[in-house]
This record gives sequence, structure tokens and C-alpha cells, in this order.
Amino acid sequence: MSLPDGSWLLGSREELLCAKGDLIGNPAQGIVAALREFADGLAPTRSMIAKARFEDYDRTLRRKS
Repeated sequence: MSLPDGSWLLGSREELLCAKGDLIGNPAQGIVAALREFADGLAPTRSMIAKARFEDYDRTLRRKS
């Protein structure tokens, strides 16, 4: 989830695992490790919370060029 103040939250289907600025995120299933760099690049939203859902079956994100 991307928040209006530029922060973000990462989670699994069941729970929130990490927020921007957390020193220690929940390492469950490698989700935070796989998505943290992507989340850091998100632009702040305007006066709303934006939710996106990703599936990472092989633990690597591939950017389309």
C-alpha cells in the first residue's frame, strides 16, 4: 500500500510485514526482500491510499524493459 505521505506498507495475504523506515521487517516468505526496492521507488499518492497486489512465484521481480 502506498500512502499520501510517501510511506508504504508491505504485506502478505494474511498480514502486514513491513513499513517504510522499519529497521527490521518480518522476513516471512521473502516478500519484504523481494519488494522493498520496488516500494522505495513508488511516488506518493494524492490524498488516497493506493493498494497493489503482486505475485512473486520465484522470489525475483522482473521489470519489463
